[in-house]
Amino acid sequence: MKPKRKRTGKAALTGLLLLFLGSGMMAQTYRATLPPVEADSFYAIDLPAPVIGAARDDLADLRIRDEYGREVAYFVREATSVSRGRDFEPYPIELIRRTFQTDIRIQTDGERISSFTVRVKHADTNKKAILKGSNDGESWYAVRDRFRFSEQAEVRGTEALLTVSFPVSDYRYYLLSINDSLSAPLNILSIGRNGAGDTHIRHLMKIPATHYALRIDNARKQTELTLAFPYPYRFEDVVFYISAPEDYDRAVWLAGTKIGRLRSEAGSAQALPSLPHSMDTLRFRIANGDDQPLRIDSVAARIVRRYVVAQLKRGRYTLTYGDAVAHAPQYDLTFRKRVSDDLPHLSVVSIERIGDSDEPPHPWMVFLKTYGVWIVIALVTIQLLYMVWRMMRKSEG
Repeated sequence: MKPKRKRTGKAALTGLLLLFLGSGMMAQTYRATLPPVEADSFYAIDLPAPVIGAARDDLADLRIRDEYGREVAYFVREATSVSRGRDFEPYPIELIRRTFQTDIRIQTDGERISSFTVRVKHADTNKKAILKGSNDGESWYAVRDRFRFSEQAEVRGTEALLTVSFPVSDYRYYLLSINDSLSAPLNILSIGRNGAGDTHIRHLMKIPATHYALRIDNARKQTELTLAFPYPYRFEDVVFYISAPEDYDRAVWLAGTKIGRLRSEAGSAQALPSLPHSMDTLRFRIANGDDQPLRIDSVAARIVRRYVVAQLKRGRYTLTYGDAVAHAPQYDLTFRKRVSDDLPHLSVVSIERIGDSDEPPHPWMVFLKTYGVWIVIALVTIQLLYMVWRMMRKSEG
């Protein structure tokens, strides 16, 4: 009987390469630090773009731990608001422009409400606001403090509808103060309420691209646009900001799939749906035909804002995530029925990588990570050819 030393040696080498590759391609894990919790309560922990990008799509690898390393139960929510119907009923408003602030005095009939719809000229901006209420227009009381007044838009032509949600109140007057210290004031058209029929609006968050490239291919009569991101995201939509020409109707493809059309009657800012699976690079193709290419000023890719809800006690907490092989947690979420919609929010303070050396990788590891897959494929192919040759030799003998 002939020895199997060569086959065993090749198999061992293949296994060793796979081991190196596996160790080099293990998911990086991360730790995000939260601000100190001052009081026992239910909290909404906002998930920033880097956390959503590095974590799994279903967030099954996310863990909340206290300062003693104990795991804390949580559940995931999408940031949404409710818009009632399509019939817009404006309130009487008084607009006061101040230095670095816009105050809007809103008069209602004192009915119980929990949201406003604000009509603005569509703009790419990010602002914060404060909402107060009053029964006499003189003494004001807090209704909602320091909330984000942006990225909640439903685009209708050149206008956007922003929903301001707050705890159910019956004040006759409201004062909406918008912070303009970081950008120019919004062009506010009106504020009111919608008619019957609830519409849930998902709040979206713009993801900055790390690479933006626009190319006009005159030979193929098309515009090619590429957006690259640091992590793969499941994008909800992509908004195109177009300034010219005045009239147009162009088909758009994403990664070889037609996703819709850009039309001038929809306004200068237009949202097209993205593909349902995660992508870290978006490659668009816009058919120009014999027309002039569109003048695209910018493109914004957006995802749904998400946050996790947990019951936290006074102390310090961290989030860990990024483990691709982690099992989904099994929590007793009986407390969920006691959680209200209006929660105090916590934002991530800092993010760091864990379980990874700061030293540069060994050159052999870089080589194996780059070419290891092809080496393994070549070795497997050689082994298969060798086995076929051995079988042919035996059959001839």
